[in-house]
Amino acid sequence: MTILYKILKQLASRKKQWNIVTLFPGSLIAILILTNPTCKAQTDLSFSVGLQMNFAEIELETSEFESSFKDGAGIIVGISKGLNETWSLHSGVGFNYFEAGNSINTYSSAEDAIDMDREAFEFRYSASNYSETQKLTAVSIPIAIQYESFGEVRFYSKIGAEANVFINEKSDARASSLTTSGFFPRFNAVLDGPEFAGFGTYANQKFNEKDLNIKSSFNAFLELGVKQIYPSGNALYVGGFFKYGLNDISNGEESNGLISYNSENPVDFRSTSVLNALKNPQDGSERISTKANFHFFGITLRYEFDLQFLKPTVKESKD
Repeated sequence: MTILYKILKQLASRKKQWNIVTLFPGSLIAILILTNPTCKAQTDLSFSVGLQMNFAEIELETSEFESSFKDGAGIIVGISKGLNETWSLHSGVGFNYFEAGNSINTYSSAEDAIDMDREAFEFRYSASNYSETQKLTAVSIPIAIQYESFGEVRFYSKIGAEANVFINEKSDARASSLTTSGFFPRFNAVLDGPEFAGFGTYANQKFNEKDLNIKSSFNAFLELGVKQIYPSGNALYVGGFFKYGLNDISNGEESNGLISYNSENPVDFRSTSVLNALKNPQDGSERISTKANFHFFGITLRYEFDLQFLKPTVKESKD
């Protein structure tokens, strides 16, 4: 899987200009080919359903945060058109749930805030063992070409591209320890207490779940596996895949840092996802991560039905 990761990463580095504008025409052409009635007499159509287990990560560029793979799952429905005995085109739709994680041992920063008495101050904080989990639900639309060997048991390889459109995105975060203080310029004083005012050291801090603001991900992928063909013409697929994110999914509209002061409830600190948070909100600097790419790999189990009833019948000529 490591070798596969490196291969796709090299391909993606040459295709950074890929986006929905370039992927959509290819998807449209494939769908037209798969559903073109004039081709049914010459090729075979198949319908498939299956499950997949995935392990996803969001790779952050120019960031001190480490990325980690977390597990998820999904269902897939597909349609394919055989071009000949070994080559076929594939498309379909999937519904997937992903989780990914980012963490850092220690993170410190500051941002402007207003306290309960409407006094402006500088909110300073330091978080230990900070970790964030992204929870993503996506509709996945792949387009691919497949090659397979001969026989009842066949090896197959599939290469293509996939659009992952996120329809529900959330993140939650926690820290083993959070230390906060406030610098009040009007008094030229730093407060590190009391805790009820939001200043002090808080153990096992858990931040509320929050909606994410991210873009859809476009992924190049490679799948390898085994195909078992049954006498009925139906087939069982077992394979492994890796899908490499080609585009930046982060959104630069956020104006907060990683952790923010809550004047309405000072002990209920707010967190902003590392995908969107600013490094230093006071000067409007760049985001903590300048780029975020969504990658995932996994295994898939799929059963394919040969749509024999769509094949034209050949009438015998009478002499």
